[in-house]
Amino acid sequence: YPTPMPVPREYIERVYISEADPSRHEQLEQLLKAKITPIFDANLVSSIDWSTEPLVRVPDSMQQQRGASTRGRGRGRGRGRGRGGGAGGACVDPGASAATLDRRRERFRDHLGSLEASPLSTSRDRLVASPVPAGVLGDGELDLDCSRLRIVGTSTKLEKEYLRLTSAPDPATVRSRETLELALQLQMDRLASGTSDYLTVCEQFKAIRQDLTVQGIRDRLAARVYEAHAEAALAASDRAEFNQCSSQLRSLYEEGVPGRWAEFAAYRMLYFMSTNDTTHLTTTLGRLPKQWRRDPCVKFALQLRSAWSANNYCLFFRLSSGAPALCGRLVDWFADRERLVALKAMLGFVDAESCQKFLTSSGVPAAAIDSAEGILDCRVCALAAISSAA
Repeated sequence: YPTPMPVPREYIERVYISEADPSRHEQLEQLLKAKITPIFDANLVSSIDWSTEPLVRVPDSMQQQRGASTRGRGRGRGRGRGRGGGAGGACVDPGASAATLDRRRERFRDHLGSLEASPLSTSRDRLVASPVPAGVLGDGELDLDCSRLRIVGTSTKLEKEYLRLTSAPDPATVRSRETLELALQLQMDRLASGTSDYLTVCEQFKAIRQDLTVQGIRDRLAARVYEAHAEAALAASDRAEFNQCSSQLRSLYEEGVPGRWAEFAAYRMLYFMSTNDTTHLTTTLGRLPKQWRRDPCVKFALQLRSAWSANNYCLFFRLSSGAPALCGRLVDWFADRERLVALKAMLGFVDAESCQKFLTSSGVPAAAIDSAEGILDCRVCALAAISSAA
């Protein structure tokens, strides 16, 4: 950096002061680079309250890995040289007096500098002046706590391309809350009129969600965005996006954000039925407030779940025909699977031979049955003959 950056300097000093073990300063320097450098690159230094920002700490696992590596190198050098370590060893004579140790320190004082200046001045200045080493930030993904950046968007563009964040967001490219409300309404109108395809609207929804996230907006506006995106995903049979939206809505609702709580609880139950996830289905049922059970969607989901778990296929499909709201969209995801299960249960044959015997006795011509492949060719079946035989 061409000029000093005084804003985080006190923060860096506090980080080094809090770490009493000098052997950890090298790892501490790398972690600080990973945290601070992208913030400077994005000109977000003044957006952070450095006096309350949590201090960077070296994880114990990181220190243990370094210690194991150092011990391995030491064993390699010291092999065959005796317990004392021989030439190049770094052991300290336990019987040395304090005066002897002080004389040894004085020998290296000019080279290393004072003990007080070393961790704070040398490491700190090196941290501020040098770039982030390759690989410290991971696979190109920036891990920043956006809620602490206090970003307030200023963009007024109603639409923008959705791009994955690889650096701290620029407030000039993040849309303001008022703009996001207009952008949401625009996408909902396009869905209602059919003027845009789902993929286009989905990308815009994800861009809106991203702008909400980087600004830490988690209120009714965020819930409306996720609810609208979930509805669009249901209509397009996009299970992945629906599951993401449903998970976020559950988190928002648990924080007390107003929304369509009961309706989306019913959707979650139906989704777990579609994936045969009885564990999460049971958990959702256990957390269901009593007052929600009067909601039409929840009432439907509970009745359908009872028929589904009891293998009552007649009741299951009779209930499915009257699914409220968007419940029918979710039932469609697993209705064919249940039809096949019901067909197997109703036929009840123990083997292919008994099935073939039943079919031929019911008027199905032998030419229509391929017992080797287990295929019934309905094109050569005489429907009238089968009906009369029945």
